[in-house]
Amino acid sequence: AMQARLSSGWAPWYDMSYTRLVRLPEGSALALMLCDSGASGADAPRCLEEARVDWGPGGQGDVTIRLGAHAYDRSYLQLYLATATCNVSIEVGGGDELLA
Repeated sequence: AMQARLSSGWAPWYDMSYTRLVRLPEGSALALMLCDSGASGADAPRCLEEARVDWGPGGQGDVTIRLGAHAYDRSYLQLYLATATCNVSIEVGGGDELLA
């Protein structure tokens, strides 16, 4: 019963980013991006597209990622992202309906 429940619905199944949610079994994906519209120069606007605690995106050393609570069945996650100009808290409830 638990395996059947884990094989469907919205959850952070994509291992390369905590900000990308995937709906199984369809494989639809939703990417949450944090963009710094105040950036200047060649990097403007700079967007954080991937978020992991064990490695950061190249050239984005000022990004801080902190994990909050996570459900073992991936039905809930909490994540904090911070840059030099922005601080964001993300909470997502998965399952059949995506609650972000």
